[in-house]
Formats: sequence, C-alpha cells, structure tokens
Amino acid sequence: MSCMILFNGIYGLKIVANGTVFANPCTKENLIGITTLALAALLVVIGVFFTAQILTTDDSETNSIATGKQFKVTTVKDLTGENYFANFSLIVLTGLSLSDTPDFWDLMIFLLIEAALGIIYIKKKMFYMNPVLSLLDYSIYECTGINAITKKEYLGTFYFLIKGKSISNKSVIKYKNINSHVIRLNQYSEGNSR
Repeated sequence: MSCMILFNGIYGLKIVANGTVFANPCTKENLIGITTLALAALLVVIGVFFTAQILTTDDSETNSIATGKQFKVTTVKDLTGENYFANFSLIVLTGLSLSDTPDFWDLMIFLLIEAALGIIYIKKKMFYMNPVLSLLDYSIYECTGINAITKKEYLGTFYFLIKGKSISNKSVIKYKNINSHVIRLNQYSEGNSR
C-alpha cells in the first residue's frame, strides 16, 4: 500500500478537481464517484501508515560489540533511479488516465489496477521501490556480499534501503542479525573494511 500512495492520491485529487461528484451526491453515478474517492482516500491513509512503519524500522547496528551481521559488499547496484521512472510513470499515467467522474466500471478498473499492482509488488518483493521514500532521501542498493568476519559468502541478493548515504564496493555494513533480504538502515554507519 505504501508504494501506491501517489497513485491513489493523484486519482483522488483528479476526482475532487472535477467537482461533479459533489454536485448532486444522491444520484447513483455520484454515489459511485464518492465511493471511489473515499476508497482512494482510505488507501492513501493506509499507505501513509505503512510508509511510517517502513521509516521507523531500523536494522542498523551501532553497538561495536553487538552480534549483528557484518556484510562486506562484493557487488553493488544502485536501484534508486533505475526503476523509479518506469514505476512512477506507470502509476502517474494510470492515475491520470482513469475517469474523473467514475462510474461502476471505472471503480472496477481502479480496484483491478490496485489489486494487480499490489500483487506484483508483493510477489516480486518490490515494496522497497516506493517513490515517497526517494522523496525522503532514501536510496536503494542491490548487493551481494560476504561475512566480513568469517569471509563466508551470503547466499542471495540483499536490498539495502539507506537514508542519506551511499554504498560502495567493499563497504562493510553492520546490521542486526535478522533473516531478511531487505535491510532498512536509518542510522547507517560503515564498519571497517578488513
């Protein structure tokens, strides 16, 4: 839901800007328009809630004697700008292409688009590709790496969502010992490279 804040917000504002749903709210068409607007507004509120959860989660490990992971980056790819234009344009263009006087079929199309994008974002674990996070100075990096202490390779790809800093090759990142492949670091500090 957090990835869809802009889509829902743009579509809701488009309905409000037209103003016809409030002209005679007792008609069947206007009730569907008001329902669509209320649903879009509710989804914006839910998206803001989940974005706040993402922003308050911090997997950083700042204690030097902690038992967290020390991830030495072997490959790094900055995803911050790579997928945003495709995702952002899809969301904005879809939000602008829907009718600003929604009828029953527009409501169904809105719900179908919402469900399809939600399923895709969840199945592909793309919830970190949130344009709102980019506006709040978060960057997203796709990395592979080894344990900086044991030199054992970590299996799979890890995604680091980092506020205000960047990751480079051979960086050592300390974070809490969790079993997630998406790590959010608000207090990011690199460990020493070994």
